[in-house]
Amino acid sequence: MADYRARLQSKMEKGEEKEDTSLPPSPYAPIGSDADEGHPVQTQEGREGPQFFAAFAATLGNLVMGTSIGWSSPAGPLLAKTEQEDGFNLTDDENSWVGCLMPAGALLGGQVGGLLMTKLGRKGAMMTGAAMFAISYLLLVVAPNVWVIYVGRFCTGVCTGICSIVCPVYVAETATASRRGFLGSCVQLMVTFGVMLVIVVGVCGSWRWISISCLVMIVVWMIALIFVPETPAHYLSQKKYREARESLEWLRGTVHVDQEYQDILKSVEESAKLSAGLGDLFSSSNLAPFIISLWLMLGQQFSGMNAVMFYCVSIFQQSGSSLNSNVANIIVSGVMI
Repeated sequence: MADYRARLQSKMEKGEEKEDTSLPPSPYAPIGSDADEGHPVQTQEGREGPQFFAAFAATLGNLVMGTSIGWSSPAGPLLAKTEQEDGFNLTDDENSWVGCLMPAGALLGGQVGGLLMTKLGRKGAMMTGAAMFAISYLLLVVAPNVWVIYVGRFCTGVCTGICSIVCPVYVAETATASRRGFLGSCVQLMVTFGVMLVIVVGVCGSWRWISISCLVMIVVWMIALIFVPETPAHYLSQKKYREARESLEWLRGTVHVDQEYQDILKSVEESAKLSAGLGDLFSSSNLAPFIISLWLMLGQQFSGMNAVMFYCVSIFQQSGSSLNSNVANIIVSGVMI
């Protein structure tokens, strides 16, 4: 028994002297990870707050755009009142011009918006649109006669066209792929909030105060734009690489943006090499999507949606409804939201 214990002790001592042959942890990422695909491993998580704020700042322009769309609904009946009641005795025909001059201006505004984006960038175009909106609503606030109302409404239409082009592009170029759909849907949502704003303020019974409330929202919009950067895509198109990198880092809340920066750069460079013309709309790859989107827009416009929004209060007044026309207008705008 003593001999057995001696042999066991001898084996244990030899085992302690053996070298540790276990492998150290691998310094490389596991197979199938992003690093295996050539992507840098992110060592710091970004923040989503900056891109949400940037989208909010941009879509405030769509809210102001919504105020322009809904302005004539509460203001039209007020403009039809006598001069003693701060109206201009507008007839139905004259009131129809108050409504239709806005979309007429928007036809021109879309082209202006595209030009401004190219020359001034997305943020610059929004700042210009905000300044133009402020001047247009200021005309409506101080309007001494119906002709100034007409000019102001046409000008707000031009600004509406600018916002309808520029603001969605800014949101699309600053949002991550995973958030682009959600933030993009906020564009139309903010338009309906703008419509609701002028309708609620219209209950006060003054078309001038409706315009003043719109001016307040424009000021809020301009202040918010001060704190957001230009889009990285626009900077890269102007070959301002350092500014593009800084913009992307601000939007993502992290300095680890190498891969996304390269992806945007590649996309911008490929777009610059492409040339497009009117005939490309009718190519086999573009014709079907073009017809579908055009058909949807035609259906939306021919549904009479804009006519209802422009003259909702008048419609309920002339229908003889027992429900207060302003309350009915608020309900309609609430359903839109």
